[in-house]
Amino acid sequence: MKIGVVGMGAAGLRTMMLLREAGHEVQGFEARDRVGGRLKTIRTETGFYEAGGEWIDADHHRLLALLKELGQEPVPDSQYPGAVFMAGKRYTEDEYEEHAEALEKVEEEADKLALDLDEVPWHNSLYANLDGQTLGDWLDAQAGKASIPRRILESVYRSDEGDDTHEIGLLGWLCGRLAALDRTGGEMSSMRFPDGAQGFCEAMVERAGPIMFGAALQQVTFENNQIGLFFGKEEVRWFDQVVLALPAGCLRDIAFEPGISEAKQEAFEAARMSRTIKIAMHFDEKFWEGSPRTLTDSALQQVWAAQLSPLPSLGGAGGGLNTEADPHAINPPPTPPNLGRGVSLLAYLGGERAIELALMGEEEAGKALLEELEQIHPGAKAHYKGATLHDWVHDDFSHGGFFSLPPGYVLDHYGALVRSENGLHFAGDFGGSWIGTIEGALESAERVAEEIKRAANVH
Repeated sequence: MKIGVVGMGAAGLRTMMLLREAGHEVQGFEARDRVGGRLKTIRTETGFYEAGGEWIDADHHRLLALLKELGQEPVPDSQYPGAVFMAGKRYTEDEYEEHAEALEKVEEEADKLALDLDEVPWHNSLYANLDGQTLGDWLDAQAGKASIPRRILESVYRSDEGDDTHEIGLLGWLCGRLAALDRTGGEMSSMRFPDGAQGFCEAMVERAGPIMFGAALQQVTFENNQIGLFFGKEEVRWFDQVVLALPAGCLRDIAFEPGISEAKQEAFEAARMSRTIKIAMHFDEKFWEGSPRTLTDSALQQVWAAQLSPLPSLGGAGGGLNTEADPHAINPPPTPPNLGRGVSLLAYLGGERAIELALMGEEEAGKALLEELEQIHPGAKAHYKGATLHDWVHDDFSHGGFFSLPPGYVLDHYGALVRSENGLHFAGDFGGSWIGTIEGALESAERVAEEIKRAANVH
């Protein structure tokens, strides 16, 4: 079959690989001038940093297996023990027993609730009461039971979920925990990409097939068992099947003619993305002692060090890529100004405060965060060289950091969002059990490949 895949992030690229291996004719489309989507690597003279997703969990087995297949060895990275800055007091993680035990109680209560759930989120109709609640509502109640300040719970779970906890549905959050219930500790954020997350995506391109860049999908048309894709600059391109591997928050931007089901359109309209940004703070040298990784209850929220290992030159990454337009269409982002041979700390922020900082602009936002960083790591101001803002919330092709489940979405819309319809298939970080992760994106690619295999057998 002739298949079009729209969106060249991890989900779209992996889908193309699997479909091509199955013998299909596959064509990819990407609105940006590079692959990777919300995986974006910024090169520096001393290494690189990730403007988007970057961490690999030890139990993300699909991702680890694919890296091995691509000849990339994940880099173990431990920044333990980091710092915890709560209620004006600084701890190191190994001194955090005062609150760590209380946090464990909250985790245990969440796991008890999650154990009763079906692994398919929208099959949990018996738990409509949980779907109507927010994670924040539940944490409000847990704070008293566990005798832990509510602001600490907000800091921990806002950091994990990328948004304020009163914006996150409780049932969706619990369903997201199911995939990780067997964890024993230490699996999360334990490794990084050796050639950058974008380099990981670029390594998939050779096995994926031809890609057209600068192709922002505007309309999908159904006619005579064919699906037409219109990108606004040329004639409609026709396919037997189409995979939309786009962030869930971008699906509402597409016109469907003559139309899709009302349930799916409502799912698109109601889909949410986490309100996450990254601000890279650049310094002329390492000024901190120990690990710079810090979790706070302030605007700074969470910070860690960028990778310092040299990144192989991506200047030739476009060479050899099978692209329909410029064969060198994938260009690495320029090195941010004032980096020199210094170091960078990455401030990862979510929720309303992230929006406020994004609207301030990178210069003022960087200065605001620097004031807080100085309290935790004295000496930061003396070495500060500037900041670079990576605002995923206001990015036209993402609308946020990763897929997020608001209250009521699981039972009202989630099933309609994921299921295929009229030869359209949907892949992304929303389409697997590892919700909102690279692993989930790869998982969704496998599901879509299986859907298309069944469709081919029918034909």
